[in-house]
Amino acid sequence: LLPSLENVPNRLHAMLFELNVIEPTWVNCLGFMKSDEFEAGSLVEYLDRDDVRLAILEHSLPSDSDSVPLRHFLIGANLLSDVAYRDYARSLPKSFEKFPDGLEPSKLRILIDERKIILTKESLGSLADYRDLQVLFVAKNIDTYLADSDGFALDDGFREELLRSEVGFVAKRGIVKMMDLRALVDLPERSALIGPIINSIDVNILSLDKDVALSLIKYSRPVAIQISLFNKYHSSMTDDEVRQV
Repeated sequence: LLPSLENVPNRLHAMLFELNVIEPTWVNCLGFMKSDEFEAGSLVEYLDRDDVRLAILEHSLPSDSDSVPLRHFLIGANLLSDVAYRDYARSLPKSFEKFPDGLEPSKLRILIDERKIILTKESLGSLADYRDLQVLFVAKNIDTYLADSDGFALDDGFREELLRSEVGFVAKRGIVKMMDLRALVDLPERSALIGPIINSIDVNILSLDKDVALSLIKYSRPVAIQISLFNKYHSSMTDDEVRQV
């Protein structure tokens, strides 16, 4: 393999990458990108080779300013296989402020999983066509959301989906405290979801009116949760309502 592109005419650069006869180094990739004869497709096919990927990822991806074009190229390489894209995304030394345009959903999911995009109102809004990815994006950055929930203007329907995701129990309690619990009276499925979470919150911190408490007790499961909620909130009910429950 040729060690570098030094003294190689520009017109031959693409061919070297297509034939896989150039050492797989970040320096060579960046040199090819700076060439007048640069072909994005040739570099993508080269980086998609298993042997190239294994060799080049033995070295850290440069984080200096001169390597910014290379990092942008990698994050926007929609034609890479998902396996290769995940490996390269994982190697990125810095996060980006927004998703690249035109990425297919599987690539967007990889960037979210690898936490390579900073959660902002704008970056979240760019996923408007993919509700499931929006929920995943917020769930992966739940601390950022909880620290500035007003800056994202998410509704309770979205918060309910967050509660159904894999966020931690402490985060779920924080989400519940943001929600309009009066709506639970007409939403039995949401009551069933939220009941166990509310049961873990100190009754003195979260006060509930009678109708909300009744809905939670009625629809929560298992019975142990129902009894616990009943013990916490029966004082808001009349004797007849207690007997009815």
